[in-house]
Amino acid sequence: MFSAVRQAAERSGKDAIPAIVVARAVAHALTEKRPKTRYLVGRRARIQLILRKLLPDRVMDRITARYLGLG
Repeated sequence: MFSAVRQAAERSGKDAIPAIVVARAVAHALTEKRPKTRYLVGRRARIQLILRKLLPDRVMDRITARYLGLG
């Protein structure tokens, strides 16, 4: 299981959004007068949010497990 998760992390790293995009979001949050509790950064984050709202937890767990190579 550890190996599968590590491989998934390596795959994710190759597809990751550039660090500068995350840095800009953090800088924006730190300089806002009234910052939000959470900020979505990148297309994947938005897709995950939509899926979380639409799909039951068990389905999301299966999707996550499959992505990690565990199912």
